[in-house]
Amino acid sequence: MGRSKLDNYFFNLCVEQIEAGNRTKGAAFSTKGWINLVTKFYNETGLNYDKDQLKSRWDVLKGDWRVWEKLKSLDTCLGCDAVKGAIDANDDWWDWKLKELPKATKFRQNGPQNLEQLDRMFRDVAATGVATWTPSSNTLPPTMPQEGAGDSSGSSEFKYNQCDMSLDTDSL
Repeated sequence: MGRSKLDNYFFNLCVEQIEAGNRTKGAAFSTKGWINLVTKFYNETGLNYDKDQLKSRWDVLKGDWRVWEKLKSLDTCLGCDAVKGAIDANDDWWDWKLKELPKATKFRQNGPQNLEQLDRMFRDVAATGVATWTPSSNTLPPTMPQEGAGDSSGSSEFKYNQCDMSLDTDSL
């Protein structure tokens, strides 16, 4: 059985446990969730992986997902290769990004496999800089920032000039 097929089983089982509410406040699984994951993974694949082995795979996938999110964050001018699920950008952009994120090299030709499931597994965790929070925890962190906190003008509009298409005729 190939890595891709094993990952598909793993992704499906993780999402199943998240939807069943078997996630802890720290974004991993509860004891019940891990028991279910280990048991169901064995039943699906015949491979007797323990919690530590599956947790290791979870951690690798989470790291890859974070790199992918950083790779495409703030760059609204990027194209997308829908067939490969990859970012369609020129070599200069890739050279710049890979200096910043060397681990992103693996995503130059193809985006992450099962991105929708990865988002379901990892996007619900919001880092506030003080605490980690998941919607399934049913509690707010003690220092949850208020809407608009840190805005100097009170404006919620985000501005990023990298993709400003205006032409500076003075520089011509």
